[in-house]
Amino acid sequence: MINGINCTILAYGQTGSGKTFTMLGKEFTGIQSIDYNSDNKGVIPNSIDYIFSSFCDSSKFTIYASLVQIYNEKLYDLLQDAKAIKPLNLVESKISGIFVG
Repeated sequence: MINGINCTILAYGQTGSGKTFTMLGKEFTGIQSIDYNSDNKGVIPNSIDYIFSSFCDSSKFTIYASLVQIYNEKLYDLLQDAKAIKPLNLVESKISGIFVG
């Protein structure tokens, strides 16, 4: 059961250490290539399956998700248009704290 709890998954490591393999799965060659019926899914497809199967009996719910990459000390939104990739900023607010903006 999901109770409105926030979650962060962090994959950190050297180039070639298996971060993409762990997060997306064995057969990943692009986001459209993920076979959601496969046993070779990574953390992200398994999480998506779990979240949506948890809500299948609910008639109303909202899910917010973001995928952010830190590369060469810059933040990138992995869900934005690949042709318009630009770094994001870290913003600090007295009310909201630190967030990506």
